[in-house]
Amino acid sequence: SGSMQDKMSKTGNTKAEQVATVINKMFAELITKARKQDGVRHYYDVGVIGYGGKGVYNALKGPLANQILNSIQDISANPVRIEERMNSIVTATGDLFEIPESFPVWFDPVASGGTPMNAAMTLAAETIAPWCDEHPNSFPPVVIHITDGEYNDSDPSKISEIIRSFTTNDGNVLLCKLSRIES
Repeated sequence: SGSMQDKMSKTGNTKAEQVATVINKMFAELITKARKQDGVRHYYDVGVIGYGGKGVYNALKGPLANQILNSIQDISANPVRIEERMNSIVTATGDLFEIPESFPVWFDPVASGGTPMNAAMTLAAETIAPWCDEHPNSFPPVVIHITDGEYNDSDPSKISEIIRSFTTNDGNVLLCKLSRIES
């Protein structure tokens, strides 16, 4: 939504930039965990549903834009770009060093429009239900809903409960809502 343009007092980044950084780091961590000697294994299916000025949409680009969920192998192979960012390292003696590091980007910050939260959760439900049916012996999906605002379409409580009712043989879908983005 448009309020994601607000600046964070600690970093100076917008809320949208901070969320994008966290999502990109999460993707990199999942890729690291799935990487074995023979390459990145298909341990996870991952997607990002955006909502705001463009309505509700797949927030990934390029080859990853064709479907909401993509294998971690496909995520690994298709960053939008590689940026060079500075990483702060603290040594054992307490010295601080800034070193450049490659930072793959799959998800760009977006901040515009309203908050069609119910529509976004409905798309998540429509994506997750068939996944659960097709992967009954897998760990259930984990949905992380990041928002800083109030919905402006309709109350997403009912669809959220429906999402939590989806199951695999290992349990119900886990739905986490992160609604406080510190500025």
